[in-house]
Amino acid sequence: EGRPLEVPQCVPPCLLLNAAERRRAPHSVRLAFSVAELAVHLAKVDAATTTSVFASPHGDRGITHAMCETLALDPTGTSPTRFIQSVHNAVSGHWGMAQRALRPSTSIAAGRCSFAVGLLEAATQAACSGEPVLLVAYETQPVGATAQLTGTDGAMAAALVLAPVAPSMTDMNAL
Repeated sequence: EGRPLEVPQCVPPCLLLNAAERRRAPHSVRLAFSVAELAVHLAKVDAATTTSVFASPHGDRGITHAMCETLALDPTGTSPTRFIQSVHNAVSGHWGMAQRALRPSTSIAAGRCSFAVGLLEAATQAACSGEPVLLVAYETQPVGATAQLTGTDGAMAAALVLAPVAPSMTDMNAL
């Protein structure tokens, strides 16, 4: 009574990952990839040659919670794989490897301002480089103490490709 209903987190499969990698991929990777794949497809850009910006307030909260529990109960039981997946740029790294990306990627963590900062970063990079930039913003389901600390109660992901628009002759004459 008084508690929100638990909604299952259904995430489409990551088509960029082989079956074994899909099974091992953390929720944050599957969540971010589900929207990133669609964004690059709809924008008709090559993900391997598109600069990317990944923005998340907290990274993968499930992994962070599991690591904190392990450190509290059995510090020597920390999994190296979990540790690698807990770093904030893990999703960006998975994306780069899956895409064989040749372009830079930025990972942003700015709390509640993460999407806005990510959007500013992606727009600035697109404007300065004159090339499209993929922005992926995601937030994983809160687990344990993180649910009380953040004030969010669900997962979300959004992605878009920002591309600069060449100024028209009318714009140039106005200068």
